[in-house]
Amino acid sequence: SSLLGSGLAISSEAFLKATGRAVPEELDALLITVAQFFTATGIAFLALSSLLGVYKQSQLNSGATSYSALNKDKE
Repeated sequence: SSLLGSGLAISSEAFLKATGRAVPEELDALLITVAQFFTATGIAFLALSSLLGVYKQSQLNSGATSYSALNKDKE
């Protein structure tokens, strides 16, 4: 839920700046903390999802793994 809140805060700032409105000081102060958390979380998510992709690719390329579609009609 904190990740969702961070995204909403960043989106609201972007909307206010894009429409030429002033960003409230409270929101601006909050975004200093939120942006650091959100950036670190995004980098961690990108790194872990990339590692998962590399791991799954190595599983599919190994000889020990067989991949086949299930066919319920032949049962």
